[in-house]
This record gives sequence, structure tokens and C-alpha cells, in this order.
Amino acid sequence: MSANLKKPKELMLDSSQLLAIASKQLGTKIALIEAGKILVACGLSDSQEYTAPECDRFTLACTLIKKQGKTLEEVSVHFGIKHEDKALIEQVHGLLGQISSVQAEHIRAALPKMAAEQLQEVKALFWRMTARKLRQYVDSKQLDEEIRQVSKSILATAGKYLGLLRSNSSPKNLKTLPG
Repeated sequence: MSANLKKPKELMLDSSQLLAIASKQLGTKIALIEAGKILVACGLSDSQEYTAPECDRFTLACTLIKKQGKTLEEVSVHFGIKHEDKALIEQVHGLLGQISSVQAEHIRAALPKMAAEQLQEVKALFWRMTARKLRQYVDSKQLDEEIRQVSKSILATAGKYLGLLRSNSSPKNLKTLPG
């Protein structure tokens, strides 16, 4: 071979691609914290990119844990990782837990603001819908018809009431008081 010939660049995968490939091959999801522990157990470091052999190693480690029920320690032994790395596993787990805690704190802090904004949106939507329905009600002439019917009913009732008052107040029906 000539010294001028370059080796083809090896395909590199980022951590999300690594996780997606392993999850797809296993047919099950792998949590981020769990993936961090598995990376350490199979001797891989947290990296921006992984080679194809590293991807295969990670997938095999996931298979041992997910399909064969092996523990992280058993996976470490399988890959020849010394138990001294257990502290490193715990350290990675702690870092991943901190990230999750920070994210949870950000979400918790944002919730009241989000709730207030959503409440305002719901109120605005309610008033827009109410105004639209009222406009439709008025435009349909149904309101005018209902007002006419109520007016007729009131006038009829008032007319009957006034008629009763007039018939009772006629001089024939008046009683005279002694004295």
C-alpha cells in the first residue's frame, strides 16, 4: 500500500444515536441514567461520539442486562473491567442524577408561570367563544323572537291581572261599612 492512501474515516455515532440503535436492536427503551451506568460497566467513557465497535460493545452490554438479566457488576466482569471502577459507576450515576435534579428544578420553577399563562389563555378563549356565541345568537334572530314571546306573555299576564283588579273594584262589588 502507498503511504499516500488514507484510511476511510470510520462512522461515528453520537450518544443519542448510540442509545437509539441499542434500543431498536433490543426492542425496548433504555433510560438515560441506565445508559450511563451501562457505558461505564462495559468500559466506555461518556463521549460525544462512538465508533461502530464501541456501539457493538454497548449493545452487547445492554443485551446482557436487558435480555439475560445480568447485573452491572456481571457486565463489568464480562468486559474485563475491574471492580475498582464501581466508584466510577457511582460517580457517573451521581452526575446523571444531578443533571436530572437541575432539570427538575427548572421545570418546577417554570410551572407557576406556565400555569398562569395557560389560565390567561383559557380565560381569553372563554370570552372569545362567549362573544362569538352571543353574536351568533343575536344574528340568528332567535333573541328577537324570544323577546317577543316573553313580551306577549308578560302583557297577557299583566292584562289578566289588570282585568281582575278592574272587576273587583266596580261599585257593585264594594261593600259598605256600617256607620
